[in-house]
Amino acid sequence: MIIPYIYFKYFFYFIVFVCLPVVALILLKIFQKLTLGKCKSLACLSGKTAIVTGGSTGIGYETALHLASRGCRVIIADKFGALRAAKKIMRYTSNQNVLNKYLDLASLKSVREFAKDINETEERLDILINNACASGVSNNHTEDGLHETMQINHFGPFLLTHLLSDLLKKSAPSRIIFVSSASAFFSNLSIENLNYPKDHPLSLFRTGLIYGNSKLCNVIAANGFAKRLEDYGVICNSLHPGWVNNNFEKNPEESAGLDGLDQIIMSPISFAYAKTPREGAQTTLHLAFSESLKNVTGKHFWDCVTFPLPPGARNEKFCQDIWKESEIFVKLEDSEKLPLINPKKEHNYRYIYREGEDVEVMLDQLRSKQEQMESTNSDKVENEENKEIEKETKDNEFVENGDEIKKEKKDDEFVENGNESILRFRKINDQKDFLNMNGDAEHKDKKERS
Repeated sequence: MIIPYIYFKYFFYFIVFVCLPVVALILLKIFQKLTLGKCKSLACLSGKTAIVTGGSTGIGYETALHLASRGCRVIIADKFGALRAAKKIMRYTSNQNVLNKYLDLASLKSVREFAKDINETEERLDILINNACASGVSNNHTEDGLHETMQINHFGPFLLTHLLSDLLKKSAPSRIIFVSSASAFFSNLSIENLNYPKDHPLSLFRTGLIYGNSKLCNVIAANGFAKRLEDYGVICNSLHPGWVNNNFEKNPEESAGLDGLDQIIMSPISFAYAKTPREGAQTTLHLAFSESLKNVTGKHFWDCVTFPLPPGARNEKFCQDIWKESEIFVKLEDSEKLPLINPKKEHNYRYIYREGEDVEVMLDQLRSKQEQMESTNSDKVENEENKEIEKETKDNEFVENGDEIKKEKKDDEFVENGNESILRFRKINDQKDFLNMNGDAEHKDKKERS
Protein backbone atom coordinates (compact mmCIF):
# COMPACT_ATOMS: atom_id res chain seq x y z
CA MET A 1 0.00 0.00 0.00
CA ILE A 2 1.40 3.33 -1.04
CA ILE A 3 0.96 6.19 1.48
CA PRO A 4 0.53 9.54 -0.23
CA TYR A 5 3.19 12.15 0.41
CA ILE A 6 0.62 14.60 1.72
CA TYR A 7 0.02 12.47 4.84
CA PHE A 8 3.69 12.70 5.78
CA LYS A 9 3.47 16.48 5.45
CA TYR A 10 0.51 16.79 7.82
CA PHE A 11 2.13 14.37 10.25
CA PHE A 12 5.24 16.56 10.26
CA TYR A 13 3.15 19.67 10.93
CA PHE A 14 1.43 17.93 13.83
CA ILE A 15 4.77 16.97 15.41
CA VAL A 16 6.08 20.52 15.04
CA PHE A 17 3.01 22.17 16.56
CA VAL A 18 3.02 19.76 19.50
CA CYS A 19 6.76 19.92 20.18
CA LEU A 20 7.27 23.67 19.87
CA PRO A 21 5.20 24.63 22.97
CA VAL A 22 6.87 21.89 24.98
CA VAL A 23 10.33 23.05 23.91
CA ALA A 24 9.37 26.65 24.66
CA LEU A 25 8.21 25.73 28.16
CA ILE A 26 11.41 23.78 28.80
CA LEU A 27 13.54 26.72 27.67
CA LEU A 28 11.47 29.10 29.78
CA LYS A 29 11.91 26.87 32.83
CA ILE A 30 15.68 26.77 32.27
CA PHE A 31 15.73 30.57 31.94
CA GLN A 32 13.75 30.89 35.18
CA LYS A 33 16.19 28.68 37.06
CA LEU A 34 19.20 30.60 35.72
CA THR A 35 17.74 34.00 36.71
CA LEU A 36 16.38 32.89 40.06
CA GLY A 37 17.24 35.33 42.83
CA LYS A 38 18.96 33.97 45.91
CA CYS A 39 19.76 35.57 49.25
CA LYS A 40 23.52 35.30 49.73
CA SER A 41 23.81 37.14 53.03
CA LEU A 42 25.43 35.29 55.93
CA ALA A 43 24.17 37.69 58.59
CA CYS A 44 23.47 36.41 62.09
CA LEU A 45 20.15 37.58 63.55
CA SER A 46 20.74 36.67 67.18
CA GLY A 47 19.14 39.25 69.46
CA LYS A 48 16.76 40.53 66.78
CA THR A 49 12.98 40.18 66.66
CA ALA A 50 10.87 39.70 63.54
CA ILE A 51 7.13 39.49 62.84
CA VAL A 52 5.89 37.51 59.84
CA THR A 53 2.20 37.86 59.01
CA GLY A 54 0.74 34.82 57.29
CA GLY A 55 3.74 32.79 58.43
CA SER A 56 1.98 29.45 58.81
CA THR A 57 2.13 28.35 55.14
CA GLY A 58 3.80 29.09 51.82
CA ILE A 59 6.55 31.65 51.51
CA GLY A 60 5.60 33.09 54.91
CA TYR A 61 6.46 29.80 56.58
CA GLU A 62 9.75 29.51 54.66
CA THR A 63 10.61 33.09 55.63
CA ALA A 64 9.95 32.40 59.32
CA LEU A 65 11.91 29.14 59.11
CA HIS A 66 15.03 30.82 57.68
CA LEU A 67 14.85 33.72 60.14
CA ALA A 68 14.66 31.30 63.06
CA SER A 69 17.56 29.24 61.68
CA ARG A 70 19.75 32.37 62.02
CA GLY A 71 18.90 32.82 65.70
CA CYS A 72 16.16 35.42 65.26
CA ARG A 73 13.21 35.71 67.64
CA VAL A 74 10.27 35.08 65.29
CA ILE A 75 6.62 35.90 65.91
CA ILE A 76 4.25 34.12 63.52
CA ALA A 77 1.09 36.19 63.22
CA ASP A 78 -1.74 34.33 61.52
CA LYS A 79 -5.39 33.37 61.82
CA PHE A 80 -4.95 29.61 61.30
CA GLY A 81 -2.04 27.20 61.78
CA ALA A 82 0.35 29.55 63.58
CA LEU A 83 0.86 27.18 66.54
CA ARG A 84 1.54 24.19 64.29
CA ALA A 85 4.01 26.20 62.19
CA ALA A 86 5.82 27.48 65.30
CA LYS A 87 6.25 23.94 66.65
CA LYS A 88 7.62 22.69 63.32
CA ILE A 89 10.11 25.56 63.12
CA MET A 90 11.29 24.99 66.70
CA ARG A 91 11.78 21.29 65.94
CA TYR A 92 13.72 21.90 62.70
CA THR A 93 15.92 24.79 63.90
CA SER A 94 16.27 24.02 67.66
CA ASN A 95 15.40 27.68 68.18
CA GLN A 96 12.90 27.77 71.02
CA ASN A 97 12.40 31.51 70.64
CA VAL A 98 9.54 31.16 68.13
CA LEU A 99 6.10 32.44 69.12
CA ASN A 100 2.66 32.28 67.58
CA LYS A 101 0.04 35.01 67.96
CA TYR A 102 -3.46 35.34 66.61
CA LEU A 103 -3.96 38.01 63.96
CA ASP A 104 -6.98 38.44 61.71
CA LEU A 105 -6.16 41.12 59.15
CA ALA A 106 -9.82 41.12 58.09
CA SER A 107 -10.68 42.79 61.43
CA LEU A 108 -9.36 46.22 62.41
CA LYS A 109 -10.14 45.36 66.04
CA SER A 110 -7.95 42.25 65.84
CA VAL A 111 -5.13 44.29 64.31
CA ARG A 112 -5.29 46.82 67.13
CA GLU A 113 -5.34 44.10 69.80
CA PHE A 114 -2.36 42.38 68.22
CA ALA A 115 -0.39 45.64 67.97
CA LYS A 116 -1.20 46.51 71.59
CA ASP A 117 0.04 43.09 72.71
CA ILE A 118 3.29 43.48 70.77
CA ASN A 119 3.94 47.00 72.08
CA GLU A 120 3.37 45.87 75.67
CA THR A 121 5.29 42.58 75.63
CA GLU A 122 8.14 43.10 73.15
CA GLU A 123 11.15 45.26 73.92
CA ARG A 124 12.16 45.63 70.28
CA LEU A 125 11.05 44.94 66.71
CA ASP A 126 13.75 44.81 64.06
CA ILE A 127 11.90 43.30 61.09
CA LEU A 128 8.23 43.58 60.14
CA ILE A 129 7.24 41.43 57.15
CA ASN A 130 3.74 42.09 55.82
CA ASN A 131 3.42 38.81 53.94
CA ALA A 132 -0.20 37.66 54.42
CA CYS A 133 -2.49 37.98 51.42
CA ALA A 134 -5.81 36.79 50.06
CA SER A 135 -7.15 36.37 46.53
CA GLY A 136 -10.42 35.33 44.93
CA VAL A 137 -12.62 35.86 48.00
CA SER A 138 -15.59 37.00 45.90
CA ASN A 139 -17.33 40.27 46.70
CA ASN A 140 -17.34 39.80 50.47
CA HIS A 141 -17.15 42.68 52.93
CA THR A 142 -15.96 42.52 56.54
CA GLU A 143 -17.59 43.82 59.70
CA ASP A 144 -15.63 47.05 59.16
CA GLY A 145 -17.41 47.63 55.85
CA LEU A 146 -14.24 47.00 53.81
CA HIS A 147 -13.79 44.64 50.88
CA GLU A 148 -12.15 41.49 52.23
CA THR A 149 -9.36 41.30 49.64
CA MET A 150 -8.46 44.96 50.11
CA GLN A 151 -8.60 44.73 53.90
CA ILE A 152 -6.41 41.63 54.22
CA ASN A 153 -3.91 42.73 51.59
CA HIS A 154 -3.78 46.48 52.22
CA PHE A 155 -5.87 48.06 54.97
CA GLY A 156 -4.83 45.54 57.65
CA PRO A 157 -1.05 45.78 57.04
CA PHE A 158 -1.38 49.56 56.59
CA LEU A 159 -2.92 49.93 60.06
CA LEU A 160 -0.57 47.39 61.64
CA THR A 161 2.55 49.18 60.40
CA HIS A 162 1.27 52.50 61.76
CA LEU A 163 0.60 51.00 65.19
CA LEU A 164 4.05 49.35 65.38
CA SER A 165 6.00 52.33 64.00
CA ASP A 166 7.07 53.60 67.45
CA LEU A 167 8.56 50.23 68.35
CA LEU A 168 10.34 50.10 64.99
CA LYS A 169 11.77 53.58 65.60
CA LYS A 170 12.93 52.52 69.05
CA SER A 171 14.71 49.48 67.57
CA ALA A 172 16.36 51.35 64.69
CA PRO A 173 18.00 50.41 62.42
CA SER A 174 14.94 48.33 61.54
CA ARG A 175 13.18 47.18 58.37
CA ILE A 176 9.65 46.93 56.97
CA ILE A 177 8.85 44.65 54.02
CA PHE A 178 5.68 44.53 51.95
CA VAL A 179 5.20 41.41 49.83
CA SER A 180 3.50 42.69 46.68
CA SER A 181 3.02 41.04 43.28
CA ALA A 182 3.47 41.57 39.56
CA SER A 183 -0.31 42.03 39.52
CA ALA A 184 0.37 45.60 40.67
CA PHE A 185 1.21 46.35 37.03
CA PHE A 186 -2.30 45.21 35.97
CA SER A 187 -4.75 47.26 38.01
CA ASN A 188 -7.36 49.99 37.74
CA LEU A 189 -6.92 51.52 41.19
CA SER A 190 -8.66 54.80 41.93
CA ILE A 191 -10.09 56.64 44.91
CA GLU A 192 -13.57 55.42 43.96
CA ASN A 193 -12.73 51.70 43.89
CA LEU A 194 -10.18 51.66 46.72
CA ASN A 195 -12.93 49.94 48.71
CA TYR A 196 -14.84 47.93 46.10
CA PRO A 197 -18.62 48.49 46.50
CA LYS A 198 -20.89 45.71 47.73
CA ASP A 199 -23.55 45.79 45.05
CA HIS A 200 -21.17 45.92 42.10
CA PRO A 201 -21.16 42.75 39.93
CA LEU A 202 -18.02 40.65 40.12
CA SER A 203 -16.35 38.46 37.50
CA LEU A 204 -13.13 36.50 37.24
CA PHE A 205 -11.52 39.47 35.45
CA ARG A 206 -12.67 41.97 38.10
CA THR A 207 -11.45 39.64 40.85
CA GLY A 208 -7.99 39.79 39.31
CA LEU A 209 -8.17 43.58 39.09
CA ILE A 210 -9.10 43.90 42.77
CA TYR A 211 -6.15 41.71 43.71
CA GLY A 212 -3.91 43.85 41.49
CA ASN A 213 -5.26 47.01 43.14
CA SER A 214 -4.42 45.65 46.58
CA LYS A 215 -0.88 44.79 45.51
CA LEU A 216 -0.39 48.24 43.98
CA CYS A 217 -1.49 49.63 47.34
CA ASN A 218 1.30 47.55 48.96
CA VAL A 219 3.90 49.34 46.81
CA ILE A 220 2.34 52.75 47.51
CA ALA A 221 2.26 52.02 51.25
CA ALA A 222 5.88 50.82 51.25
CA ASN A 223 7.07 54.00 49.54
CA GLY A 224 4.96 56.13 51.87
CA PHE A 225 6.40 54.55 55.00
CA ALA A 226 9.89 54.81 53.51
CA LYS A 227 9.53 58.60 53.19
CA ARG A 228 7.99 59.06 56.63
CA LEU A 229 10.37 56.81 58.61
CA GLU A 230 13.68 57.27 56.82
CA ASP A 231 14.85 59.99 59.24
CA TYR A 232 14.25 57.60 62.16
CA GLY A 233 16.51 54.83 60.82
CA VAL A 234 13.65 52.64 59.51
CA ILE A 235 13.81 51.45 55.89
CA CYS A 236 10.88 50.06 53.92
CA ASN A 237 10.79 48.21 50.59
CA SER A 238 8.38 46.10 48.54
CA LEU A 239 8.90 43.02 46.39
CA HIS A 240 7.41 40.59 43.91
CA PRO A 241 8.22 37.02 45.04
CA GLY A 242 7.50 35.49 41.65
CA TRP A 243 4.94 32.91 40.68
CA VAL A 244 5.00 30.66 43.74
CA ASN A 245 3.22 27.33 44.16
CA ASN A 246 1.82 28.04 47.61
CA ASN A 247 0.00 25.12 49.20
CA PHE A 248 -2.74 27.11 50.86
CA GLU A 249 -4.72 25.14 53.41
CA LYS A 250 -8.33 26.13 52.83
CA ASN A 251 -11.67 24.98 54.05
CA PRO A 252 -14.05 23.56 51.42
CA GLU A 253 -16.24 26.66 51.58
CA GLU A 254 -13.19 28.88 51.00
CA SER A 255 -12.31 26.92 47.85
CA ALA A 256 -15.73 27.35 46.30
CA GLY A 257 -16.81 29.66 43.47
CA LEU A 258 -14.25 31.56 41.43
CA ASP A 259 -11.40 30.68 43.74
CA GLY A 260 -12.06 26.97 43.44
CA LEU A 261 -12.21 27.21 39.65
CA ASP A 262 -8.95 29.13 39.64
CA GLN A 263 -7.28 26.45 41.79
CA ILE A 264 -8.48 23.64 39.53
CA ILE A 265 -7.18 25.31 36.38
CA MET A 266 -3.92 26.72 37.71
CA SER A 267 -2.74 24.05 40.17
CA PRO A 268 -1.30 21.62 37.58
CA ILE A 269 0.46 24.44 35.72
CA SER A 270 1.86 26.04 38.88
CA PHE A 271 3.02 22.65 40.16
CA ALA A 272 5.05 22.12 36.98
CA TYR A 273 6.27 25.63 36.38
CA ALA A 274 6.00 27.93 39.41
CA LYS A 275 8.66 28.50 42.06
CA THR A 276 8.76 26.50 45.24
CA PRO A 277 7.93 28.41 48.47
CA ARG A 278 11.61 28.34 49.44
CA GLU A 279 12.61 29.90 46.12
CA GLY A 280 9.83 32.47 46.43
CA ALA A 281 11.03 33.52 49.90
CA GLN A 282 14.55 34.45 48.77
CA THR A 283 13.77 38.07 47.88
CA THR A 284 11.95 38.57 51.20
CA LEU A 285 14.95 37.22 53.09
CA HIS A 286 17.29 39.39 51.00
CA LEU A 287 15.37 42.51 52.05
CA ALA A 288 15.07 41.35 55.66
CA PHE A 289 18.74 41.11 56.63
CA SER A 290 21.12 41.68 53.71
CA GLU A 291 23.84 44.13 54.77
CA SER A 292 24.04 45.62 51.27
CA LEU A 293 20.51 47.04 51.69
CA LYS A 294 20.88 48.70 55.08
CA ASN A 295 20.58 52.17 53.50
CA VAL A 296 18.20 51.27 50.63
CA THR A 297 14.59 52.36 51.10
CA GLY A 298 11.55 53.03 48.95
CA LYS A 299 12.53 50.50 46.26
CA HIS A 300 10.75 47.63 44.52
CA PHE A 301 12.54 44.26 44.06
CA TRP A 302 12.21 41.22 41.80
CA ASP A 303 14.51 38.22 42.28
CA CYS A 304 16.73 40.12 44.74
CA VAL A 305 17.38 43.04 42.35
CA THR A 306 15.66 46.41 42.01
CA PHE A 307 12.81 46.65 39.53
CA PRO A 308 10.89 49.66 38.14
CA LEU A 309 7.87 50.77 40.12
CA PRO A 310 4.37 50.10 38.77
CA PRO A 311 2.94 53.09 36.86
CA GLY A 312 0.42 53.94 39.59
CA ALA A 313 3.17 54.20 42.23
CA ARG A 314 5.07 56.88 40.30
CA ASN A 315 2.41 59.58 40.61
CA GLU A 316 3.06 61.38 43.91
CA LYS A 317 -0.29 63.18 43.96
CA PHE A 318 -2.15 59.90 43.37
CA CYS A 319 -0.12 58.13 46.07
CA GLN A 320 -0.87 60.90 48.58
CA ASP A 321 -4.59 60.64 47.82
CA ILE A 322 -4.56 56.86 48.30
CA TRP A 323 -2.64 57.30 51.57
CA LYS A 324 -5.08 59.86 52.98
CA GLU A 325 -8.10 57.81 51.92
CA SER A 326 -6.57 54.71 53.55
CA GLU A 327 -6.11 56.65 56.80
CA ILE A 328 -9.84 57.36 56.77
CA PHE A 329 -10.84 53.75 56.02
CA VAL A 330 -8.71 52.30 58.86
CA LYS A 331 -9.90 55.07 61.24
CA LEU A 332 -6.47 56.33 62.24
CA GLU A 333 -6.38 58.85 65.06
CA ASP A 334 -4.36 62.04 64.71
CA SER A 335 -1.78 60.78 67.21
CA GLU A 336 -1.29 57.59 65.17
CA LYS A 337 -0.67 59.32 61.85
CA LEU A 338 2.86 59.68 60.54
CA PRO A 339 3.84 63.14 59.24
CA LEU A 340 5.49 63.26 55.85
CA ILE A 341 8.28 65.50 57.23
CA ASN A 342 10.17 64.81 60.43
CA PRO A 343 9.67 67.94 62.59
CA LYS A 344 12.93 67.26 64.45
CA LYS A 345 15.06 67.49 61.31
CA GLU A 346 15.90 70.61 59.32
CA HIS A 347 14.70 70.50 55.71
CA ASN A 348 15.01 72.78 52.71
CA TYR A 349 11.45 73.16 51.48
CA ARG A 350 10.57 73.48 47.83
CA TYR A 351 7.02 73.16 46.60
CA ILE A 352 6.25 72.32 42.97
CA TYR A 353 2.74 73.21 41.87
CA ARG A 354 0.93 70.51 39.98
CA GLU A 355 -2.11 71.00 37.82
CA GLY A 356 -5.37 70.41 39.65
CA GLU A 357 -4.07 71.19 43.15
CA ASP A 358 -5.90 73.59 45.46
CA VAL A 359 -3.94 76.86 45.51
CA GLU A 360 -5.21 77.91 48.95
CA VAL A 361 -4.15 74.60 50.47
CA MET A 362 -0.74 74.97 48.83
CA LEU A 363 -0.32 78.50 50.22
CA ASP A 364 -1.33 77.38 53.71
CA GLN A 365 1.28 74.63 53.59
CA LEU A 366 3.95 77.06 52.45
CA ARG A 367 3.04 79.57 55.18
CA SER A 368 3.19 76.93 57.90
CA LYS A 369 6.55 75.66 56.64
CA GLN A 370 7.91 79.20 56.41
CA GLU A 371 6.80 80.01 59.97
CA GLN A 372 8.41 76.83 61.21
CA MET A 373 11.67 77.64 59.42
CA GLU A 374 11.68 81.23 60.74
CA SER A 375 11.12 80.08 64.31
CA THR A 376 13.94 77.55 64.09
CA ASN A 377 16.26 80.08 62.43
CA SER A 378 15.53 82.75 65.07
CA ASP A 379 16.31 80.26 67.82
CA LYS A 380 19.60 79.40 66.11
CA VAL A 381 20.59 83.08 65.72
CA GLU A 382 19.77 83.80 69.36
CA ASN A 383 21.84 80.84 70.54
CA GLU A 384 24.79 81.91 68.39
CA GLU A 385 24.63 85.48 69.73
CA ASN A 386 24.56 84.25 73.31
CA LYS A 387 27.58 82.06 72.64
CA GLU A 388 29.53 84.98 71.14
CA ILE A 389 28.70 87.23 74.12
CA GLU A 390 29.84 84.58 76.58
CA LYS A 391 33.05 84.10 74.63
CA GLU A 392 33.83 87.81 74.57
CA THR A 393 33.14 88.30 78.26
CA LYS A 394 35.29 85.32 79.12
CA ASP A 395 38.30 86.15 76.92
CA ASN A 396 38.37 89.95 77.22
CA GLU A 397 38.49 91.67 80.60
CA PHE A 398 38.49 95.45 80.60
CA VAL A 399 39.39 97.92 83.32
CA GLU A 400 38.15 101.51 83.18
CA ASN A 401 40.82 104.23 83.56
CA GLY A 402 39.39 107.71 83.08
CA ASP A 403 37.86 108.02 79.62
CA GLU A 404 39.81 105.08 78.15
CA ILE A 405 39.36 101.35 78.54
CA LYS A 406 42.60 99.46 78.60
CA LYS A 407 42.80 95.76 78.14
CA GLU A 408 44.49 94.00 81.01
CA LYS A 409 47.48 92.11 79.77
CA LYS A 410 48.35 88.60 80.76
CA ASP A 411 51.15 87.64 83.10
CA ASP A 412 54.67 87.00 81.97
CA GLU A 413 55.00 84.32 79.28
CA PHE A 414 57.97 82.17 78.57
CA VAL A 415 58.94 81.37 74.99
CA GLU A 416 61.51 78.69 74.38
CA ASN A 417 64.25 79.60 71.94
CA GLY A 418 66.61 76.68 71.44
CA ASN A 419 67.92 75.66 74.89
CA GLU A 420 67.38 79.10 76.44
CA SER A 421 64.24 80.64 77.92
CA ILE A 422 63.88 84.32 77.29
CA LEU A 423 61.78 86.22 79.74
CA ARG A 424 59.38 88.62 78.05
CA PHE A 425 58.08 91.28 80.37
CA ARG A 426 54.39 91.86 79.69
CA LYS A 427 53.84 93.77 82.85
CA ILE A 428 56.31 96.35 84.15
CA ASN A 429 55.94 97.53 87.71
CA ASP A 430 59.16 99.54 88.14
CA GLN A 431 60.56 101.08 84.96
CA LYS A 432 63.46 102.75 86.79
CA ASP A 433 64.83 99.49 88.21
CA PHE A 434 64.60 98.01 84.80
CA LEU A 435 66.72 100.76 83.19
CA ASN A 436 69.34 100.64 85.98
CA MET A 437 69.59 96.88 85.61
CA ASN A 438 70.18 97.17 81.86
CA GLY A 439 72.71 100.01 82.38
CA ASP A 440 74.78 97.97 84.88
CA ALA A 441 74.78 95.03 82.52
CA GLU A 442 76.11 97.13 79.62
CA HIS A 443 78.88 98.67 81.78
CA LYS A 444 79.99 95.25 82.92
CA ASP A 445 80.16 93.98 79.31
CA LYS A 446 82.34 96.94 78.26
CA LYS A 447 84.69 96.39 81.18
CA GLU A 448 85.19 92.75 80.33
CA ARG A 449 85.96 93.55 76.69
CA SER A 450 88.62 96.09 77.61
